[in-house]
Amino acid sequence: MEFYAGVAKEKITPELGTLLFGYPTIRKAEHVHDDLYATAIAFKQNNETFVIISCDTSVITKELYDKISSKLSAETDVLSQNVFCCATHTHSAPCPGTYVGWGGG
Repeated sequence: MEFYAGVAKEKITPELGTLLFGYPTIRKAEHVHDDLYATAIAFKQNNETFVIISCDTSVITKELYDKISSKLSAETDVLSQNVFCCATHTHSAPCPGTYVGWGGG
């Protein structure tokens, strides 16, 4: 029984001026101290693949997860239910979805 694993890392640093999640409610990227990344690890055994993706962002919304898992599933043999996403939860990353600052709204 063979077991495969692979990793990937992609820079996801936003453009300057991008609205950031965090304090205060309205804050835009003015400079880059450290780049932000999406890091993935994939495992395959018995013709089934699982992928775990960690993103340097505040949260992964359901809409973002659906977009990521659907695209990955469409372009590979990975089933969307085998894709797991998590956020490192930084307040210096882009504002996802309709969240604005602390507490939403």
